[in-house]
Amino acid sequence: MNLSFQPTVLADGKINLKVSPEVSQLTDQGSVRVSAGNLAIVIPALTVRRADTMVELGSGQSFAIAGLLQDNVTQSDSGVPFAGEVPVLGALFRSDDFRRNQTELVIVVTPYIVRPVNDPAQLRVAGENYTVPNDRERLLQLRQNGQAPAPSPAAPMPALVPAPGRVPGRPGFIMQ
Repeated sequence: MNLSFQPTVLADGKINLKVSPEVSQLTDQGSVRVSAGNLAIVIPALTVRRADTMVELGSGQSFAIAGLLQDNVTQSDSGVPFAGEVPVLGALFRSDDFRRNQTELVIVVTPYIVRPVNDPAQLRVAGENYTVPNDRERLLQLRQNGQAPAPSPAAPMPALVPAPGRVPGRPGFIMQ
């Protein structure tokens, strides 16, 4: 699967978005068979489904694109040779297999215009408030996040913006 998009922010705050999804898969139809002596190699072909569209949205508005449909039907018959062809009793000696696989790809896009902030303390890092749950919380209370301990008033909040010349957190393998 490949999803490419090209956003352009217009003067009135709208976002012009060109979206091009593409889905490819291997198939036996159109495959190439190469044989050398008693060795045979089958090189499968590709089936490609793609779409291309352009929309104009406001920041935070969603847009959905669908229609990359796939419908695979396979039917196979197997049975005991000759016995499966006997009228009435032949049904006991053969098997029919029918499979249908239908898929549709739906893509939902929500673009946002990101504006700069003056105060770095307003910035948040994804997962900064995550606390690893202990065994009791994870097993008995079925929690994915632990209870964060209440911050003590004496403990300063960690700075999101490091001091000049300093790397935030606990870095490793830094050469100066």
